[in-house]
Amino acid sequence: MAWHPTQELILAYGTVEGRIHKVEWGPLNGNEEDLGLYVVAEGKLVVYNTKILTRAPSEVDTPDDTFVYTFAWKPDYTILLVGTKTGSVILYSKDLKILSTNYFQHKLKEICWHPDSVQSDLGTSKYCYWFAAVSNSKDVTICNFQTDVNDGNNIVTKYERSEDVINCIAWSPYASNQLVIASDEGTAQVWDVEADVIISTYVSPNFEGISAVIWSPTSSDLIISAAKDHTIRVWSILEHPKQDENEIKHLRKKVIKEIMNEQTDLLPKGENVNEEQTETPKNKKVAKVNILPIFYYPKETVQVIDDLKKLLLWKEGLFTEEPDNTDSGSEILKIFGSKHDMLNIMERNDSLHQQKGKYSLSNTLSLFKGDINTKIKKAIEDKRVNPWVIMMSPMVSIKTWQSACETYAQQLSEEADSDALEIASYYLACHKVEQAIDILCEAAMFREALALAKCRLAEDNSAVTNIIEKWAKQTLYGKYEDAASVLFRRSDATTLKFAAELSEKSGNEELHKAILLKYNLIKHDVEEKDIELPTKLDAFLKKQKENILCEEKTTISTKSVFLDNQNVEIIHYEGDDAEIETKDKEQDRLLENDNKSAYISENDLLEKNMSDTPDVKLSESHTSLDNENTV
Repeated sequence: MAWHPTQELILAYGTVEGRIHKVEWGPLNGNEEDLGLYVVAEGKLVVYNTKILTRAPSEVDTPDDTFVYTFAWKPDYTILLVGTKTGSVILYSKDLKILSTNYFQHKLKEICWHPDSVQSDLGTSKYCYWFAAVSNSKDVTICNFQTDVNDGNNIVTKYERSEDVINCIAWSPYASNQLVIASDEGTAQVWDVEADVIISTYVSPNFEGISAVIWSPTSSDLIISAAKDHTIRVWSILEHPKQDENEIKHLRKKVIKEIMNEQTDLLPKGENVNEEQTETPKNKKVAKVNILPIFYYPKETVQVIDDLKKLLLWKEGLFTEEPDNTDSGSEILKIFGSKHDMLNIMERNDSLHQQKGKYSLSNTLSLFKGDINTKIKKAIEDKRVNPWVIMMSPMVSIKTWQSACETYAQQLSEEADSDALEIASYYLACHKVEQAIDILCEAAMFREALALAKCRLAEDNSAVTNIIEKWAKQTLYGKYEDAASVLFRRSDATTLKFAAELSEKSGNEELHKAILLKYNLIKHDVEEKDIELPTKLDAFLKKQKENILCEEKTTISTKSVFLDNQNVEIIHYEGDDAEIETKDKEQDRLLENDNKSAYISENDLLEKNMSDTPDVKLSESHTSLDNENTV
């Protein structure tokens, strides 16, 4: 991300999905008042004119085959520094003209120019042409580009104390000689560049890697750091004195051990965290595998150099004839020879791999030569089958592939921690159903074995009976007391009833009585829960029906009653029926009164019918016909 230097509300950012490595604002066409957005992506440095969004970016000119890795503008926009993947650093003027090219041993991962002026300076800082760069991921190099000196002689000093990966660096805006260095192991060091000493060491609480760090804009003693545990912390330089590297290592081991102990307490009983995995993993590069070691590790170095000189002279046209490889002691010239020469080299490399036991590389060379048959069959014979051999064996024949699957299944079955399902799968691939069933039974996977047998074998096959007998033996068939004791732990009536039957068969009377007691208690509770009690509304309506006084009246009126948060209406119609209904129409009740008109006076309803129903409240009558307020 990069804030616009002069317009506060403009922020530029790039994403990993867009393969953006870095963004930074800089002058367009050398004009410091007109800033564009410089972007590094896929090895190219381009410039966007953000005022014209429809215009494509323009690419900064670089030497041929240059892969741009990072860049940084000097704060006054007079110099653009571009770091490449090969370690070279290209200096540009503000109008993007190449000034010089410098070379470093390692590529620069991050470049941070020194501020033109800091709070302690009266004018321009004497270090304004300095920059700090992370090189080799573990070192910080301080360079002075005030004078154009090539071949690395412009290096002022180096920070080489770290064994950890350095994620970010930042110059102090208060003191010219201070630089903060944050690492992936959860430490941040404040380095005095002039004296070449560490003046402060901050350690994050859980040793989580620090991904970003800046100085506080309000205090020279405060630094703000962001860690990979999604936290931002503000810490004081004075409160964090320098710590020795051994002290940090000891503290890291102690903290990590405490964390692992906490995690162990949360794991299921019997599972432990491997203490060897408590160390924070390092960012180790994967070793490159060379299938042609003779080319990469020649024994005769002098002869190799001599052959390379011959190739160079022939390429430049100083030799009229192509160099002869027959009298060469190295293999460099033979790679440009005939097919026979190349096959000879492949055979020698193949023999070398077999001598060292690197059979996978030997198999790869055989695939290169197009002769995989011999290697596949040899691997099956020597029981050196692996997934790669199985994958390639169909190139020979289906029979060879089935043989490879069976051999690999046998190899896995001899390993103590092998997966029974994986072994069974390889046996099934070559139609060895019986062997797959045996493997599953040996792993006590009787359900899976029974399912496989019933799906793939005939119904009268003896294997089904054998599986059930093994299963019964494994589960100790006939141990009624043990089974009843296990089921006794449950709290549902059905399971306890079955447990009581098993305990009765076992002859253990005490266990049987205990199970019956628990069963009867739970059964009684369940029966009580199953009884449906009438709701308050049903009870009220039932009581109304029993106490209705039948008198002949022709007045029509409505009374509203609130019961259980529901609005119930008692309505009298002229005729033979009285009807009580709810507002939601879901619990309408029709009260029959033997062909007589229903009449309930308001006083009777209040005094007689509602005396024993405290939850019922009568509202004011909301319907009145002919100016009468009767029910």
